[in-house]
Amino acid sequence: MNNLSTEKLSNLLELLHEFLILRVCVQENPDDDDFVDTNKYRLFESLKEYIELSESPVLEPVILNGSPTGLLYEHGAKAWVLAYETLLRKIGTRRRS
Repeated sequence: MNNLSTEKLSNLLELLHEFLILRVCVQENPDDDDFVDTNKYRLFESLKEYIELSESPVLEPVILNGSPTGLLYEHGAKAWVLAYETLLRKIGTRRRS
């Protein structure tokens, strides 16, 4: 995330927030016939697919190349906080110059 511009990082934060709310936080009933257990889904792989399926993507999925592969859905909030803190550091650094 450190290599992304502030604009791309801001867009990533927005998309990750949307993804977390619309896809990750949705509780499914394990008794449903179409139940899918997402506990082992990888966060950035799924986010990349989400971006690819988006009607008007603000980011190219390729920017997620090199993202940590071990992060699961359950790590989504921590990943968002890390991205937000990175953005704050970048903005703070730019303002001091």
